[in-house]
Amino acid sequence: MQRWAAVITIGVLVFFTGGCASFGRSTVEVSVLVHMDVCVQAACVTVPVSKADVTLTRQTEETLRKTANADGKAAFDVPPDVGKVTITAQSPLLSTELIATIDVDPQAGGFISVEMGDPTPARLNRRP
Repeated sequence: MQRWAAVITIGVLVFFTGGCASFGRSTVEVSVLVHMDVCVQAACVTVPVSKADVTLTRQTEETLRKTANADGKAAFDVPPDVGKVTITAQSPLLSTELIATIDVDPQAGGFISVEMGDPTPARLNRRP
């Protein structure tokens, strides 16, 4: 009897982890991480940019807006057939507006991660 319980449990786990990902999810989560490098002399550290304004624009010009959380992350749910989207991130801490264009592939699964880093590191000067 325990053997059948184990087989049924494994079957249920396979269904929920594999099956639901392919046909149970009606949206794709696009997770955006906004970060920048902060340097003191030659030592640099990557830090998240919290409260950055993150925008996702679909080809239909529909725009979704989020504010990055304390970890520099913002997440959007989009239909799997949305196609190309443009993501922008703005903050007074960033040296420029960050822009990325991605293609949401319906075959890719239910999660896409996008990292957006400021190309210009912030330099902190030490006073003697």
